[in-house]
Amino acid sequence: MENKKTCKISKPWLVLLILLAVYLICVCAARVVDTNHGTVDIQDVYYTSNFDGALLHGRIYIPETATKENPAPAVIYYHGNDGDCDKYSMIAVELSRRGYVVMLGDIRNQGQSVGANASIAGGDTFGINETAEYIRALSMVDKDNVIVGGHSLGGIGAVNSYAQHPDYYSGLLIFGIGSSMIENGVKDNPNVDVYLVTGRDDNDSVDHTNVARFFGNCDVSEFEPNKVYGSYEEGNARLNYQAMNAVHNSEYVNKDVLASAIDFVQGSAPAPNPIPGEKQVWMWRYLLTTIAFAALLAMLLPLGSILLDTPFFSQIRKPLPEFKGNTGAKWWIYAVLTAVIAPATYFSWTSLGEKWLPLKIFNIRRATLTLGWTLMIMGVTIAILIIGYFITKKEKRPALANYGVCYEKGEALPVILKSLLLSVLLVLGIYSLQAVTYKWTLIDIRIWNSSFRVLNWVRVKRVLVYFLPFALAYTVTAVNLHGTLRPKSGKVSILVEVLVNILLLAPLYYVWMIWFGPFAWLKAHGALPSFSGFMYSFFWALPITMTIIATVSTWFFRKTGRVYLGAFVNAWLVCWTLLGGFSLYA
Repeated sequence: MENKKTCKISKPWLVLLILLAVYLICVCAARVVDTNHGTVDIQDVYYTSNFDGALLHGRIYIPETATKENPAPAVIYYHGNDGDCDKYSMIAVELSRRGYVVMLGDIRNQGQSVGANASIAGGDTFGINETAEYIRALSMVDKDNVIVGGHSLGGIGAVNSYAQHPDYYSGLLIFGIGSSMIENGVKDNPNVDVYLVTGRDDNDSVDHTNVARFFGNCDVSEFEPNKVYGSYEEGNARLNYQAMNAVHNSEYVNKDVLASAIDFVQGSAPAPNPIPGEKQVWMWRYLLTTIAFAALLAMLLPLGSILLDTPFFSQIRKPLPEFKGNTGAKWWIYAVLTAVIAPATYFSWTSLGEKWLPLKIFNIRRATLTLGWTLMIMGVTIAILIIGYFITKKEKRPALANYGVCYEKGEALPVILKSLLLSVLLVLGIYSLQAVTYKWTLIDIRIWNSSFRVLNWVRVKRVLVYFLPFALAYTVTAVNLHGTLRPKSGKVSILVEVLVNILLLAPLYYVWMIWFGPFAWLKAHGALPSFSGFMYSFFWALPITMTIIATVSTWFFRKTGRVYLGAFVNAWLVCWTLLGGFSLYA
């Protein structure tokens, strides 16, 4: 009888292919949502800045109903500081399916725009004037019905643009800036429809004095938030929506806020395809990109296993070192310290880093704030590890080998370099996949503030600069987790160890501790650096980031018996997501 050979696919390959399929399905489905089932054409566009001649980036959504014969009203919308246009895709998705031409822009020197850093001084519009000129030149746009808006910094640019070119716009759609700033911008040309949403931590939601005067033209005791004052017909409608269930950095992902904003736009510039504001589909897009985000990152794990089985990289695989870390009460003490130190120091330490980091090298201020905080936590962790070592009885002290940092004589450098090379290949692999799918779909992979975006060459060079210190910090994190805090002396499954380390680095109560819990007072404490208020908006991304760090570090430690590969991969990932949109040279 003839022997039949069967080809059996290995488990890592099977998992990788499943994750790839999930990723592609989700990205394609998100594209369907973005294009309203193919009825909206989406394009990346580039045009020149009048400010310094640099190249500006925008993403335009053109419904098939908008034609030269039937020009459609348009909406220009700009993101907040250290963001990008994709972050506000829900506005474009909802308005374009109602028939509006929508342009989302990247502020100059943020996202995919380049040029001089944006400044709130001197009436800077961050590129919005140029965007308006681009939009107004399109034959399918009704030039008498163009609404301009933005969130936070983007809102400031929108008001500045209106103040300079009131003839360009019929309305303002502003999220998260002070009403007095809007009032100042429209004082010379008050006949314009104005919508402002304020979250519970925005000043106008706390003090109604200015907003009552401008939006209601009435005494503060008589002012009603969420009520339209004035008239759409006369072009002086005013509405202040006070979203007390949303904070500044979540106003634009709040369904009630968007319903109000959509209805205001439809009142100011009637929609070619009117749909009530409460009927929204953008949440599906966010759900799909969230799943794609998880699938893209998860591909690192089976892909790493596959490459570690190749002859070249197999040298990286080592047995797990003998565990001589903490047990019993000492384990719990170290675990609590590991979980608490990060949120307890977040606001007070983020600003300290830029005081001693060489800013000529680390010259992206927001990233430097995060890096400084990370390095100071690294220093505290090292101190705790040293103290723990010396208070342990000599006969029970672990050796360096027990921390997962040592190799046999003569192989340390080549194996560490191979680990570095493998980390580059792994991250470059998923980056390339994301870049290819972006070119077709124009969809960044994101979970709210955390995202993976295609980088321009300037940002790639910044990633290389920031990589080494982050890699050093995550090596120390791995030593702490895997050398001293392995649960049950390391005698648990890899899944259990991953879950334990997620709880240590990114517990669900992480946000609670800062927002409501024992560290809530820090955000308003007068002795802290003033810039802590800005970082307050960005800590929401940390639980997601720390979950990634815990998972990647644990997985590759269990696969290689050493801390380096996981630390290198984590450093590349954090630099990629951190530097994808932050303002350069700020």
